[in-house]
Amino acid sequence: MNYMLKYRKIGEVSEWFKVHAWNACIDYIYRGFESRPLRKKNNMIFFISVIVFSISFCLELNDTLSFEKDTISNDFILIPDYNKKHDDFKIEYLHKKRKFFYDFSIGYLNDYQSINLGLSTKIDTRQIKFKFDFEYYSNLEQNSEIDNNYTIMSLIGMIDYLDLSFKNDNLSLYFGKINQITFGYGYLLNRYSNNLGYPFSKNSGLHFSFNNSNETIKFNSFISNIDNFIHNGGILGNHFSFIISSNFPLRIGFGHVVDFDQFVNFKEQIQYNRKINGYELDFDFPLFNLFKKNVMLFGEFTAIKFPETRYYKRVDDNEFTNDKKSRNGVWGMFFPGLRYIKNDSKIIFGLNFNSSIFNPRYFNNTYDFEKVRFRQYNIDSNEQNFSDEANLLMIFANDTVNQSGVYIPKDLLSMINGFENTYPTYGLSFNFEKKIAKKGYFSFDFSHYKENNLNSNLSYNDIYLSLKDEKNIFSIPTEYQIVLSKTFFESNSISELEENLFYGLTANFNIYKNYNLIIDYKNCFYDLDFNGVIDEHLYFMTKIKIKF
Repeated sequence: MNYMLKYRKIGEVSEWFKVHAWNACIDYIYRGFESRPLRKKNNMIFFISVIVFSISFCLELNDTLSFEKDTISNDFILIPDYNKKHDDFKIEYLHKKRKFFYDFSIGYLNDYQSINLGLSTKIDTRQIKFKFDFEYYSNLEQNSEIDNNYTIMSLIGMIDYLDLSFKNDNLSLYFGKINQITFGYGYLLNRYSNNLGYPFSKNSGLHFSFNNSNETIKFNSFISNIDNFIHNGGILGNHFSFIISSNFPLRIGFGHVVDFDQFVNFKEQIQYNRKINGYELDFDFPLFNLFKKNVMLFGEFTAIKFPETRYYKRVDDNEFTNDKKSRNGVWGMFFPGLRYIKNDSKIIFGLNFNSSIFNPRYFNNTYDFEKVRFRQYNIDSNEQNFSDEANLLMIFANDTVNQSGVYIPKDLLSMINGFENTYPTYGLSFNFEKKIAKKGYFSFDFSHYKENNLNSNLSYNDIYLSLKDEKNIFSIPTEYQIVLSKTFFESNSISELEENLFYGLTANFNIYKNYNLIIDYKNCFYDLDFNGVIDEHLYFMTKIKIKF
């Protein structure tokens, strides 16, 4: 019995029961043939063993039916590595796990010809995990995106994470840099991260999660940006899910995401508040579970409510009487879908059907770059025959007299870029994930959508690729990460550098004991000076890090 107490998971206890019960059964059969007088005692052992074996098998089957044991690692983003698991704390010193340590780094920021000095402090206990990064940049120009202004909010932004866990990790409160939050199957909120723009912008968010002991009930809530939230902006998301019963393991989830003000960071350019709401309903149900081959049926239904009436045009014939369309919201569905899990691999495949002008994965990983974009656009000349569209766009004009451009929200961009999906779209989505070795993994997403109209040749795609692995390069232990992401783009614009594109690479060379050489490279895109030209925000850093 003491041996059994070493196991914490039901699956491990079940495995112990099965092995020993099975051995007892074999032993009984063997002894039964060998010695008849022992049969009465062996009968009792046999029946007890069979009962224990059956109970343990049922426990394991019920445990796997919950489908919560995904072995795929959590996704990552580059620079810094905001890993919720905090694997970097697992460092032993004199055969004891350390609770406090720090590291010093010195690096060169190539694009800014600046020296970077960094000092990190880390604390790890069972219930509290904390990491703080202090950074200083030398030789920065006055108009540089990066600065050394140490205000209260900038100091708070240096907190990588403050993670508090209670009730055996069933209740947790997390503050800091939010990484890759997804609700349901990601058709509304997909891998949202609040710090892809680091170090050009440093945001601090809040994440609260709760689940009961067997994870049949789960609740997640997050705030994307505390500073924006104080100023009546930022994203608030809530998701609740539950399994109906062990006999009928249907999981149902409800999610709501609201951006209180998409223009919260643009108040110097335009005085306008725009609140947008998104809703989602998701479910999954195990079709069968045999020899660790788990197949699940799932679906997600999503809706987005616009704060204004949205207008669009379908020019498909010579008649103009029925070309004008309008709607106050859009919807889409990711159904039917199948999820397959085997060992350390996971495959997701599903069909999509969306209403016109719907943007799947609206709150995605590049949402903070996409939510408002500046474009040079003359409203009078382009919308002279469409007064409703002109009046709507005039709300977002930077200059209502000269009309040199508009600060266009994400869901209105297709009105002016020539790639508006004015017909419903249909398509498919595919995801493959595989764990590699101890810390590495590979993830690939691809979605394709086609307009449901024979006269239209427009199609749209989503692409996401990430790879993390460990290799010996020139006999040096090296960890590297690669990320490439481009969200909902028209197929012919795949090579265009837009706000929905992000890519990067980081390599960590352990050159000697606690000495590491780190190379960080990433690129994101947005219009910094609001001249209608998308700027390339390249970050390339080479640094030496020393752990103490």
